Amino acid sequence: MGWIPGRRAVLALAAGLLAFPTSAAARPAAGPEAKLDSALTGLVRADERGASVAAAAEAQELTVTPGERVLTEIYARTTERTAQRRLGTAGADVRATAAGPGDLAVVTAWVPVSELEALAAVSDVQAVLPVQAFGTDVGAKTSQGVAAHQVPQPPPAGADGAGVKVGVISDSIDQVGTGVAGSQATGDLPASVSVLSDQPGARDEGRAMAEIVYDMAPGITEMAFASGTVAGAAGKVAAIDGLVAAGAKVIADDIAYLSEPFFQDGQVTLAVDRARDAGVLYLASAGNRARQSYESAPRFPAGDGVLHDFDAGAGTDTTQSVTTVPHNAAPLRNFQVTLQWDEPWGQAENDLDLSIIRLSDGAVLASGTTDNIATGLPREIAAFTNATGAALPVGVRITRAAKAPGAADPTLMKYIALGNFGSFTIAEHDTSSDAINPDAAAAKGSLAVAAVKHDEPGLNDPEPFSSRGPKQRLFDKDGVRLPTPEVRQKPDIAAADGVSTTVPTFTTFFGTSAAVPSSAGIAALALSAKPTMPLSLLRAVMTDPRNSNDCTLAGLPDLDCGWGFVLAGRAVAMAQDTTPPTATPVRSPETPTGTNGWYRGDVSVTWSLADAQSPAERVNGCAPATRTTDGEGAVSCTARSVGGTTTESTVLKRDATAPTVPTFAGITATTFTPATVPAAGAISCASGDATSGLASCVVTGRSAAPGSHTLTATATDNAGNTSTATLTYSVAAPAVDAAPGASAPPPLALPAPPVAADVATLPRAGTCVKRGTRLKVRITRPKTGAIAAVTVKITGGEKARTLTKPGTITLPKFTRARATVTVTVRFADGRKSTIKRTYRRC
Repeated sequence: MGWIPGRRAVLALAAGLLAFPTSAAARPAAGPEAKLDSALTGLVRADERGASVAAAAEAQELTVTPGERVLTEIYARTTERTAQRRLGTAGADVRATAAGPGDLAVVTAWVPVSELEALAAVSDVQAVLPVQAFGTDVGAKTSQGVAAHQVPQPPPAGADGAGVKVGVISDSIDQVGTGVAGSQATGDLPASVSVLSDQPGARDEGRAMAEIVYDMAPGITEMAFASGTVAGAAGKVAAIDGLVAAGAKVIADDIAYLSEPFFQDGQVTLAVDRARDAGVLYLASAGNRARQSYESAPRFPAGDGVLHDFDAGAGTDTTQSVTTVPHNAAPLRNFQVTLQWDEPWGQAENDLDLSIIRLSDGAVLASGTTDNIATGLPREIAAFTNATGAALPVGVRITRAAKAPGAADPTLMKYIALGNFGSFTIAEHDTSSDAINPDAAAAKGSLAVAAVKHDEPGLNDPEPFSSRGPKQRLFDKDGVRLPTPEVRQKPDIAAADGVSTTVPTFTTFFGTSAAVPSSAGIAALALSAKPTMPLSLLRAVMTDPRNSNDCTLAGLPDLDCGWGFVLAGRAVAMAQDTTPPTATPVRSPETPTGTNGWYRGDVSVTWSLADAQSPAERVNGCAPATRTTDGEGAVSCTARSVGGTTTESTVLKRDATAPTVPTFAGITATTFTPATVPAAGAISCASGDATSGLASCVVTGRSAAPGSHTLTATATDNAGNTSTATLTYSVAAPAVDAAPGASAPPPLALPAPPVAADVATLPRAGTCVKRGTRLKVRITRPKTGAIAAVTVKITGGEKARTLTKPGTITLPKFTRARATVTVTVRFADGRKSTIKRTYRRC
């Protein structure tokens, strides 16, 4: 189910072959001519020889007017406005402009063949290329698909597409038969169809697509059309921007430009992303080339003019057998190959050539030999039309013609092959690589649509020709190589081809061109059911596996048809959801490690969204969060589904710090008698906690029995963290009357409580101290009890120095004739003891 090119070659050559230059030696000399694509150079040479320019263009699949003007794509290093003005002055009939990748402006213009070299001489011009390697993704048969998608009949009230303006991009809409008016008269198009641009003489594939959309969503009252083929890729950009400006909320597109970048986003891809940012659901045909793509790291010998080795093993094979181009009288069968390699668009430093080879004798049938270093574009296109009268086995050769001094070799080459004779498998050294259209279908902003035959038994096996994925990007839009390749899931969904239309050329209609409008109709149904639905949720509805048949290839999404064959009835039901989602916090650790909901270490939270009726998405917050410091704070998540919006929050509480060391009250570290030991209710402790707060402070260990006892104070905060302190006291035994004649027992020896002199060491009083000397006071730990604080001060108004643990305090310089040092020791049991010593200056 083949590609329908922008212009089909119909020239039958006498010998059945057309020779093209194939080596670096045949390349034009450096200068303005080097900026011309080799196909354009062929037209210039034909014009110089007085030969038929039309014949040369026909064989190369180029569009040339009777006045020998050729449709070109011009890359210039300037702004779009400046490029349009300067090229217009140089004789170009500018039809469209667009911002290209990097700093390039792209201009599509009709240029007289005789003026091509002069145009290339304009200083800002980097490359002049023909508009080629484009077309629609159409096949050769048609049948009904409305039932296959299970479109409710009749559609529910308010869910029939009413209020949704759908835009279509294809070749033409009003050029065949009775045109748009005829389709409106038969009830196959709505009363309002605005045509922004149309392709004269085209086949009205756009009208067939519009009829399919209207079949699926008969409540649509407005549609708009813009041609994607009137002015090359820049013209397609204008079509996209025009439909968005016209108010389209859904766009169906079946035009593809294989000349657009394979490895970075180009002008069309960027326009699709702009449409997405404007809230438009963009649906693009995935392509009709199955896996007709080869990709490999280059294997060139050293030097220039050398051939790539297609054999990845020990052997050598410089000609790859690809397919057999059949013979057909009308239309003639054509074969085209587009080669690109991984260098930024506009910055190519390697010059590769591409040749299509007749396998029987190695003759060159067609080639692309543009000077890629001069143009900066890492691409070559070769096209061949079989006018030999017999089927022709063909192959491909890739030559490295030259490399800029100091340039690195490419690390990846890729070509996509196509023909108008159905899909095929590459015969030799097949890598089964993706053949997704590189422009709109490859955009992050689009849903690429695969094709499933409407009467396929399971509605889960894609057409053999439907392009397979995935798609990858190696550079950002400015040509900066990405740290790792960006792999994009393509295709995204699948829809039915085989939908009948009234358009004469498309009474039978297969291909992803037919699948795209089928999916666009479903999107219109869903959006009309919930007009306020944001684009992100509409995309989610279209790709929700609950609304589709999973295709037979393993995986979901898979590389054949993404999330599956979309079922309209389920999508509409999902769009009618009235219940918001749930947002549930999921903590780790799941259970608090402390008490009262507190964690005594780090705690993380993620969010689980759920909605049984429609997809749910995050709107605000909802990001994973981790609390790594003490405190508490709320984290929230706002989520939405088609049914509404919900906000939930949760508090993360972390306290990993123990309370302050408790202090005792109601008792001191001293000696008591059994009768004087403070009662348990009189003894208490105090502490504090700045985060979770103090839950309790409890004293244990009290005893009035004779002997030494240690009290323990335990402070506990609300998170379960604890701290402790101890206090030792003594209880003396009571005196006992001795029996007559018996000697009295010796008194119970109890340790005396410590005093300041037990812990502070300093010079003896009266010591002579030299002027400027710094006295030092050394504090040691007492043998019993505990120190709370030690304060040392010297007379003269100097600030007191304080210690809370053993150490040394150095006093200010001794300057007075006489000074007194005061050492005050406060013990943990509440007692206080002081030493004062006076010193004189020597």
